[in-house]
Amino acid sequence: MANAAVLTKAMASEPLVAAVPDAHRLAPRAGITLVDLANEPMVIFTPHGSPLYGQVLSARLAAGFQPRVGQEATHIMTIIGLVRAGLGVALLPHSARSVQMPGLRLPGTGSGESRRRRKKSRPPAPALVTQLRMVDCS
Repeated sequence: MANAAVLTKAMASEPLVAAVPDAHRLAPRAGITLVDLANEPMVIFTPHGSPLYGQVLSARLAAGFQPRVGQEATHIMTIIGLVRAGLGVALLPHSARSVQMPGLRLPGTGSGESRRRRKKSRPPAPALVTQLRMVDCS
């Protein structure tokens, strides 16, 4: 529920990409859809660890299936480690593609149907409000 006293503005948006271990049947693909992941155990952020928790679950529900949560973790590097160990697959922000680790494939979700949004969720400094008003042409 939005708080009228808190200014919230989307600061960036990036697609989610699939993360699978090298030995996974989907690893050779250039793109993976959410439907491809329907029967896969997921490694996800803990409910209070990241806004990605809700976004990943919502994306899977929107694709028409209940997520199978195999593992939960607080940090992205822990999630990557669990995926590399073969304990499940994950949906991660596109920026995770910069992580180059043996045993990990990040082929993407193909159609870009899921996006992660970062938001400013606390009262901004007055100088920031002024700058946002200057660049906001809407």
